[in-house]
Amino acid sequence: MGEQLNSKERDRAGTRSLRAKPRSQNLRLHLYASLLAQGCNLGLSRMAQIADVTYHQLAWSTNWYLREETLNAAVTNVVNFQFQQPLSRHSGGGTLSSSDGQRFPVSGKVRNATALPRYFGYGKGVTFYTWTSDQFSRYGTKVIPATMRDATCVLDEILDNETELPLMEHTTDTASF
Repeated sequence: MGEQLNSKERDRAGTRSLRAKPRSQNLRLHLYASLLAQGCNLGLSRMAQIADVTYHQLAWSTNWYLREETLNAAVTNVVNFQFQQPLSRHSGGGTLSSSDGQRFPVSGKVRNATALPRYFGYGKGVTFYTWTSDQFSRYGTKVIPATMRDATCVLDEILDNETELPLMEHTTDTASF
């Protein structure tokens, strides 16, 4: 997929420096370990022990490559790539999207976490609000407090959408009006 992106898109996704000669010969190892640490919720310290790399190397690659703007650009590139594939047209034309929130309990000090006894008992939690196209590509995600109405966020990713999806219609559940 990287070869099909032009140089401007690679720059936005933070991948140009992966193509240049890295300072460390193990940059891809550090980047993959950082991704796994974040994706599996292990933390960088534990992943450093598992992958036999230093915490400093993982922290550097996480701070340099796994920033919100580089991840958003990468997601946009993946959605655009999927939109161009003939097989994705069988699911839809990319004109319909939907959004919904999912509530998850959290532990520790989380800025957006709020108490909502109906879902979390005595704990706190957050809502992951996601936008999905009719081609089953997720083009937006936002973490919001669990007590916030979904309706206040519905238009955020639709209006800030940078993908090639020609969105014309959007559906929600009753919590989003």
